[in-house]
Amino acid sequence: MNSVKRATIIKAMKTLFSDFFGVVVNEMMPPWFKKHCKPERALQIKLRYSNLADSGLLTFENIIAEVAKDFSLPREEIRREWLNNAKPKTRMVEFLRHYPGQVILLSNAGDGAVEMVTEKYGIGDLFDKRIISYQVKTMKPNEEIYRLAERLADNPKDGYCFVDDNQDNLVIPKKRGWQTILFKDDENTFTKLYELLD
Repeated sequence: MNSVKRATIIKAMKTLFSDFFGVVVNEMMPPWFKKHCKPERALQIKLRYSNLADSGLLTFENIIAEVAKDFSLPREEIRREWLNNAKPKTRMVEFLRHYPGQVILLSNAGDGAVEMVTEKYGIGDLFDKRIISYQVKTMKPNEEIYRLAERLADNPKDGYCFVDDNQDNLVIPKKRGWQTILFKDDENTFTKLYELLD
Protein backbone atom coordinates (compact mmCIF):
# COMPACT_ATOMS: atom_id res chain seq x y z
CA MET A 1 0.00 0.00 0.00
CA ASN A 2 1.45 3.40 -0.93
CA SER A 3 1.92 6.07 1.73
CA VAL A 4 -0.78 8.38 0.31
CA LYS A 5 -3.42 5.64 0.36
CA ARG A 6 -2.42 4.61 3.91
CA ALA A 7 -2.57 8.24 5.09
CA THR A 8 -6.10 8.53 3.62
CA ILE A 9 -7.26 5.37 5.45
CA ILE A 10 -5.72 6.56 8.72
CA LYS A 11 -7.41 9.95 8.40
CA ALA A 12 -10.77 8.27 7.75
CA MET A 13 -10.56 6.12 10.91
CA LYS A 14 -11.22 7.37 14.41
CA THR A 15 -8.14 8.26 16.45
CA LEU A 16 -8.06 5.55 19.11
CA PHE A 17 -6.82 6.57 22.54
CA SER A 18 -6.02 3.61 24.77
CA ASP A 19 -5.22 3.23 28.43
CA PHE A 20 -2.32 0.88 29.17
CA PHE A 21 -2.49 -0.98 32.51
CA GLY A 22 -5.74 -2.96 32.68
CA VAL A 23 -6.42 -2.55 28.95
CA VAL A 24 -3.34 -3.41 26.88
CA VAL A 25 -1.56 -5.29 29.66
CA ASN A 26 -2.67 -6.67 33.01
CA GLU A 27 -2.34 -4.52 36.10
CA MET A 28 1.16 -4.56 37.53
CA MET A 29 0.99 -3.36 41.15
CA PRO A 30 -2.55 -4.18 42.46
CA PRO A 31 -2.17 -8.00 42.28
CA TRP A 32 1.14 -7.76 44.13
CA PHE A 33 -0.30 -5.63 46.94
CA LYS A 34 -3.34 -7.90 47.14
CA LYS A 35 -1.02 -10.88 47.57
CA HIS A 36 1.18 -9.25 50.22
CA CYS A 37 -1.27 -7.43 52.49
CA LYS A 38 -4.90 -7.13 53.58
CA PRO A 39 -7.29 -5.54 51.04
CA GLU A 40 -7.79 -2.21 52.84
CA ARG A 41 -4.04 -1.74 53.34
CA ALA A 42 -3.33 -2.93 49.80
CA LEU A 43 -5.60 -0.26 48.33
CA GLN A 44 -4.21 2.45 50.60
CA ILE A 45 -0.58 1.65 49.76
CA LYS A 46 -1.25 1.19 46.05
CA LEU A 47 -2.99 4.58 45.83
CA ARG A 48 -0.21 6.30 47.77
CA TYR A 49 2.52 4.97 45.51
CA SER A 50 0.67 5.13 42.21
CA ASN A 51 -0.51 8.72 42.74
CA LEU A 52 3.06 9.85 43.48
CA ALA A 53 4.37 7.99 40.46
CA ASP A 54 1.59 8.97 38.07
CA SER A 55 2.06 12.64 38.92
CA GLY A 56 5.79 12.39 38.21
CA LEU A 57 6.96 12.76 41.81
CA LEU A 58 8.42 9.24 42.02
CA THR A 59 10.01 7.11 39.31
CA PHE A 60 9.20 3.43 38.88
CA GLU A 61 12.56 2.59 40.46
CA ASN A 62 11.83 4.94 43.39
CA ILE A 63 8.60 3.08 44.06
CA ILE A 64 10.32 -0.30 43.95
CA ALA A 65 12.89 0.99 46.43
CA GLU A 66 10.18 2.32 48.79
CA VAL A 67 8.12 -0.88 48.59
CA ALA A 68 11.24 -3.01 49.14
CA LYS A 69 11.93 -1.01 52.30
CA ASP A 70 8.31 -1.16 53.53
CA PHE A 71 7.99 -4.90 52.95
CA SER A 72 11.60 -5.92 53.65
CA LEU A 73 11.93 -7.63 50.29
CA PRO A 74 14.65 -7.49 47.62
CA ARG A 75 14.11 -4.87 44.92
CA GLU A 76 14.83 -7.33 42.11
CA GLU A 77 12.16 -9.73 43.38
CA ILE A 78 9.55 -6.96 43.40
CA ARG A 79 10.57 -5.70 39.95
CA ARG A 80 10.41 -9.23 38.52
CA GLU A 81 6.98 -9.96 40.01
CA TRP A 82 5.52 -6.64 38.86
CA LEU A 83 6.78 -7.05 35.30
CA ASN A 84 5.53 -10.64 35.21
CA ASN A 85 2.10 -9.43 36.38
CA ALA A 86 1.89 -6.96 33.48
CA LYS A 87 1.50 -9.56 30.75
CA PRO A 88 -0.06 -8.29 27.51
CA LYS A 89 -3.74 -8.94 26.85
CA THR A 90 -3.31 -10.85 23.61
CA ARG A 91 -6.64 -9.97 22.01
CA MET A 92 -6.26 -6.24 22.64
CA VAL A 93 -2.66 -6.24 21.46
CA GLU A 94 -3.69 -7.91 18.20
CA PHE A 95 -6.54 -5.43 17.73
CA LEU A 96 -4.24 -2.44 18.23
CA ARG A 97 -1.52 -3.94 16.06
CA HIS A 98 -3.92 -4.21 13.12
CA TYR A 99 -5.96 -1.05 13.74
CA PRO A 100 -5.58 1.01 10.55
CA GLY A 101 -6.03 4.40 12.21
CA GLN A 102 -3.95 6.45 14.62
CA VAL A 103 -3.41 4.86 18.07
CA ILE A 104 -2.37 7.09 20.97
CA LEU A 105 -1.49 5.80 24.42
CA LEU A 106 -3.24 7.81 27.16
CA SER A 107 -2.12 6.44 30.50
CA ASN A 108 -1.67 7.28 34.15
CA ALA A 109 1.76 5.83 34.87
CA GLY A 110 5.05 6.66 36.51
CA ASP A 111 8.42 7.31 34.92
CA GLY A 112 9.77 4.04 33.52
CA ALA A 113 6.73 1.79 34.09
CA VAL A 114 5.27 1.76 30.57
CA GLU A 115 8.72 1.78 29.02
CA MET A 116 9.90 -1.27 30.97
CA VAL A 117 6.76 -3.27 30.15
CA THR A 118 6.69 -2.39 26.44
CA GLU A 119 10.37 -3.28 26.15
CA LYS A 120 10.00 -6.59 28.01
CA TYR A 121 7.07 -7.74 25.89
CA GLY A 122 7.96 -6.07 22.58
CA ILE A 123 4.77 -4.01 22.28
CA GLY A 124 6.15 -0.49 21.99
CA ASP A 125 5.18 -0.42 18.32
CA LEU A 126 1.45 -0.45 19.13
CA PHE A 127 1.31 3.32 19.62
CA ASP A 128 1.85 6.14 17.13
CA LYS A 129 2.14 8.64 19.98
CA ARG A 130 2.09 8.55 23.78
CA ILE A 131 0.81 10.80 26.51
CA ILE A 132 1.73 9.50 29.96
CA SER A 133 0.75 11.33 33.13
CA TYR A 134 4.23 11.59 34.66
CA GLN A 135 5.49 13.37 31.53
CA VAL A 136 2.75 16.02 31.44
CA LYS A 137 2.32 16.36 35.23
CA THR A 138 -1.44 15.86 35.12
CA MET A 139 -3.54 12.69 35.38
CA LYS A 140 -6.84 11.24 34.27
CA PRO A 141 -9.55 12.20 35.05
CA ASN A 142 -8.27 15.83 35.10
CA GLU A 143 -9.56 17.62 32.01
CA GLU A 144 -6.15 19.04 31.14
CA ILE A 145 -4.75 15.65 30.13
CA TYR A 146 -7.57 15.18 27.60
CA ARG A 147 -6.93 18.63 26.14
CA LEU A 148 -3.27 17.70 25.74
CA ALA A 149 -4.26 14.42 24.11
CA GLU A 150 -6.47 16.21 21.58
CA ARG A 151 -3.48 18.21 20.38
CA LEU A 152 -1.75 14.97 19.36
CA ALA A 153 -4.69 13.62 17.35
CA ASP A 154 -4.99 13.87 13.59
CA ASN A 155 -8.80 13.99 13.64
CA PRO A 156 -11.39 16.43 15.04
CA LYS A 157 -13.07 15.56 18.36
CA ASP A 158 -15.93 13.63 16.78
CA GLY A 159 -13.26 11.30 15.43
CA TYR A 160 -11.91 10.24 18.84
CA CYS A 161 -12.55 7.01 20.70
CA PHE A 162 -11.11 6.35 24.16
CA VAL A 163 -10.81 2.90 25.76
CA ASP A 164 -10.24 2.73 29.53
CA ASP A 165 -11.05 0.24 32.27
CA ASN A 166 -11.98 2.97 34.77
CA GLN A 167 -15.42 4.53 34.27
CA ASP A 168 -14.32 7.74 36.05
CA ASN A 169 -11.74 8.35 33.32
CA LEU A 170 -14.41 8.27 30.60
CA VAL A 171 -16.73 10.97 31.95
CA ILE A 172 -14.85 14.07 30.78
CA PRO A 173 -13.89 12.71 27.34
CA LYS A 174 -17.56 11.89 26.73
CA LYS A 175 -18.53 15.45 27.69
CA ARG A 176 -15.90 16.69 25.25
CA GLY A 177 -17.53 14.75 22.41
CA TRP A 178 -15.36 11.64 22.33
CA GLN A 179 -16.76 8.16 21.86
CA THR A 180 -15.88 6.07 24.93
CA ILE A 181 -15.62 2.35 25.59
CA LEU A 182 -15.37 0.88 29.09
CA PHE A 183 -12.90 -1.98 28.74
CA LYS A 184 -13.96 -5.23 30.40
CA ASP A 185 -12.00 -7.71 28.26
CA ASP A 186 -15.23 -9.39 27.15
CA GLU A 187 -17.17 -9.97 23.92
CA ASN A 188 -19.19 -6.78 24.35
CA THR A 189 -16.00 -4.71 24.57
CA PHE A 190 -14.54 -6.25 21.42
CA THR A 191 -17.83 -5.94 19.54
CA LYS A 192 -17.67 -2.20 20.18
CA LEU A 193 -14.01 -2.05 19.18
CA TYR A 194 -14.56 -3.90 15.91
CA GLU A 195 -17.48 -1.58 15.11
CA LEU A 196 -14.84 1.15 14.76
CA LEU A 197 -13.62 -0.66 11.65
CA ASP A 198 -17.00 -0.48 9.88
